[in-house]
Amino acid sequence: MSRNLLIALLILMMIPMCNNIQAQSWSRSIARSAAKTAEKKAKQRAEKEVNKQIEKAVDEVADQVIENIEESEKERRAEEQKKIEAEAEQLAKDIEELEEAMEEAGVELELDLSEIPEYDNLTFDGDINNIYFPSKEGMKLKYADKNAKGKITGYTEYHIIKVNNIDDKNYSISYLLTIYDEKNTPTLSDMEVIVKIINGVVHFDGSSYMASLAEGMEIKGNGISIPANIEVGQKLKDFSVTIESLATTNTCTNVIVAAEEKITVDNAVLDTHRIDMDTAGKALFIKYEGKISQWYAKGIGEVKTINYDKKGKVSTTRELISINH
Repeated sequence: MSRNLLIALLILMMIPMCNNIQAQSWSRSIARSAAKTAEKKAKQRAEKEVNKQIEKAVDEVADQVIENIEESEKERRAEEQKKIEAEAEQLAKDIEELEEAMEEAGVELELDLSEIPEYDNLTFDGDINNIYFPSKEGMKLKYADKNAKGKITGYTEYHIIKVNNIDDKNYSISYLLTIYDEKNTPTLSDMEVIVKIINGVVHFDGSSYMASLAEGMEIKGNGISIPANIEVGQKLKDFSVTIESLATTNTCTNVIVAAEEKITVDNAVLDTHRIDMDTAGKALFIKYEGKISQWYAKGIGEVKTINYDKKGKVSTTRELISINH
C-alpha cells in the first residue's frame, strides 16, 4: 500500500471520532446552561417562598401584637372599673359611718340668743323690705356655685315660705333650701332653715343651717350679722360656728363693709354693699385660712360670694343668677 493511501485511510478513520467529540462538547455546554437556568429558577422560587414566609410571619406577629394590645386595654378598663366601684363602695361606707357618728352624738341644738351680737346706733324703721335678706313670701333666689376655674359645680336655691312678724322691729323668716348638682338635679330638697331679724339686724344663724344638715348634733355659734343701716368703713361683729363632735370650726374676723357696688342680676341692677373678712378654721382636723368677699342687697340678701385661699387665689364662687318674686 502506498504511503499516501495509508494517510487517507487514517484521516477517514478519524472523522467519526472528531464528530463524536464535538457532539459530546456541545452536550456538555447545553447541560451546563440548562443546569444554570434551573439553578437560577430554583433560587428565584426559593426567594419567593422565603419572602412569603417572612410576610406571613410579620402578619402573624402584627396580629398577635394587636391582639395583645386589645387584651391589655380590656384589662386596664376592667381594673379602672373595679377601682371606681371600690372607691364608690368606700365612699358609701364613709358616709354611713359619718351618719352613724352623727346619730350617736345625739345632742339637742343649742341656740343662745344672748350670744347674738349687739350693735350701737341702730336705726331700723321696722320696714321688712329694708333688711339684707329676701323678705317676701313665695320669693325664690337661685345661685350658681363655681370652682376655682369658673366651672359650675352645682346650684343652690332659697324659697321663702314664711315671714313672721314678732313685733314692730323683730321678725323670723323661714325658707326652704334646695341643693342641685352641676346637671341641675336636686341632691337635697326642701330643707327648712330659719333666719332671725332682731331690731333690723339679719342674723345668719349658722347653727340653724347646720342643724338641718346634721340633725341631733351639738352646734354652737352664729353666722354673720348685718344691720339694716350699714355704711362703708363700718366694722361688723366677728363670728364663728363650731361642731365639736366633728372637730369642725370656722371663725371669721376683721369683718368690714368695704364698698358700695352695683351688680346686674337677671336684667336687674342691684345696689350692694361688699363685705370683706378673714376666715380660718379646721374641718375634720384639716386646717385652712383665707379671705371672703360677700355682696349683699336690701330685700335680696346675698348676691355674690368669693372665697380666696391664703395666697389670695379664688377657690370658690357663688353668684345669684335668678330672682323670682
